[in-house]
Amino acid sequence: MFYLAQAIGVIALLIAILSFQKNTQKKIVSMQMISSVFFTVHFYLLGALSGAVLNFIGIFRAMVFRNKGQAWASSKIWLVVFCGLFIGVGIWSWAAWYSALPILGMLFTTAAFWVENPKIVRVLSACSSPCWLIYNLITRSYPGVLTELFVLSSILVAAFRYDFKKF
Repeated sequence: MFYLAQAIGVIALLIAILSFQKNTQKKIVSMQMISSVFFTVHFYLLGALSGAVLNFIGIFRAMVFRNKGQAWASSKIWLVVFCGLFIGVGIWSWAAWYSALPILGMLFTTAAFWVENPKIVRVLSACSSPCWLIYNLITRSYPGVLTELFVLSSILVAAFRYDFKKF
């Protein structure tokens, strides 16, 4: 089961890395949604309940936030709802002190997905990575560790491609 969990995590890793090479908020969020599906299964198979349930909620968050241009998904109430869900479900699934880390990570990512500026999406997503990196190390999510390292690298590459003015 451990090796199956790691293999599923690798799929999630590849999708997450590619997401930050997209140049629109909708494309980044859509790729992150697919990655969350695989990470939900990955963490569940590892027995990391906090990571699994928070990623599961993350799937629905991405569904809403990628449609932010539509009236039903544009209300700020969604930001409050998802932050509340992440905090509430995170506390419900609390295993130890390190359960706070994915909660914080999801709050940063929720803020990142709310904004439409890809530059700000990348910055806020970069704040989420250290939280998940430590959680992944503790829960033995090796693809998760690699994901955060690659995501940070991918964000830097995209920042140079899109965010910094050319000399």
